[in-house]
Amino acid sequence: MKTMKMFSKQEITEGEYRGYQWLVADNGSHFCAYFYVPKGHKMYGYDFEWEEHDLMVHGGVTYCQTKPDYTVIGWDYAHFMLDEQNMTLEEVISDVTDAIDCFITLYDKPALTGKETVLDRVLKFFRKDA
Repeated sequence: MKTMKMFSKQEITEGEYRGYQWLVADNGSHFCAYFYVPKGHKMYGYDFEWEEHDLMVHGGVTYCQTKPDYTVIGWDYAHFMLDEQNMTLEEVISDVTDAIDCFITLYDKPALTGKETVLDRVLKFFRKDA
């Protein structure tokens, strides 16, 4: 994990988890979190911000951009109804790794077969049975 100062107040922390690059930005008022889907992955180019999906992230996906080598999926911690002011960097990084685990559970496994549903996979993920 690497942390660096950007601009006047923004601090960037980045790392890798289960083969996926991630980044957390702290701009002084709230965090933003991102992870990268590499080119060649079946979900590369999918617009998680506007298209229907089952990926669960804090507050919902608020950013998705496809670049030549990756698609970046992001969300922020600036929601009016949630108590996010007291969140720590460690808690946000934990959210990022949970989001990557959810992504892997949903999109890195073979296609659903038989009676298994997306909900079954999500419930397994939260029960840590997967």
